[in-house]
Amino acid sequence: SKPAEGLDQRITSKNSDSGISTLADAVFRAPVDGEPDERLTYPYRTSDGWFVGRLDEAVAPVQLSYEEAKIRATVDLKKKIARDKMIARAKELHEKLSASVKEGKTFEESAKAIDEKIVVSKQPNLAKPDLSGIPIQYRAQFGGQAPPAFQAAQYVNPGEIAEVKFTPSEDNPEKALIVFVEKREVTVSDAYSSELNRSIDNQAGRARYLALQNWLYEQYDKNQVIVVGDKQQ
Repeated sequence: SKPAEGLDQRITSKNSDSGISTLADAVFRAPVDGEPDERLTYPYRTSDGWFVGRLDEAVAPVQLSYEEAKIRATVDLKKKIARDKMIARAKELHEKLSASVKEGKTFEESAKAIDEKIVVSKQPNLAKPDLSGIPIQYRAQFGGQAPPAFQAAQYVNPGEIAEVKFTPSEDNPEKALIVFVEKREVTVSDAYSSELNRSIDNQAGRARYLALQNWLYEQYDKNQVIVVGDKQQ
């Protein structure tokens, strides 16, 4: 389906390439003269769901007219002003709420005093998203990112307010979260334990493989073994 904001839609999934932040960045990074599979993008998560794009054709850029450039510049400026106002407002609210909580008021009372509503989340856990339809080789890369509220609160003590969390990124925020941690509870998850044990086993297997590889290299060097193609002497 077509993203609500077109190719300007921002990517919310974690990606090692910091130069990709919108769908347009992802699509136009593909080589237009490449093979069909090379012109496909990785799966990217957005607020509308998952996105996979394909670059079929590249058209030479057309210089904007004065009026078109003026309209685009005006829109960009308005967006920047709106973001700056949101950032300032979020920081102002954070200061007021923090001061009120330190005075002994509850977070709910503090929010009510400044006419702000709160959303209570009793279990902001790491529930995994539905990755059906996403190629297996991509699931580990794009399926494990924690929800923004969890990211904001994960290192905060009970009774404290986390630093303002801007999403999808600090540089180009669209939303601001102010998270208060009321309490923490220890839970036991069989699924988590199984995944943790599997991860430990994988790491141990990798360590054994590297140890064997290093030992072989040492033996090759010690015995002056020369490797040529697939033949050994």
